[in-house]
Amino acid sequence: MRTNVVQQKTGSLVQFEITPNTGESILAWVKKAELKASDYLFKSLIHGAEPNNFDRNTYISGLQTWTRERVNS
Repeated sequence: MRTNVVQQKTGSLVQFEITPNTGESILAWVKKAELKASDYLFKSLIHGAEPNNFDRNTYISGLQTWTRERVNS
């Protein structure tokens, strides 16, 4: 599935592909969180999220480690 998003800061249109499983997961999250089309998929601290220890850098680091483990196995 291909989709487009407009980057908020630059206004640039970015195209990317997601797998059917990812699409299903996103749809399930949107329904569970009762999001509207104008809502952010994941709130930032700026947009009302509760502070936690799982920030963008933590996510990226974990994803890189997980990927390396699977590629090197």
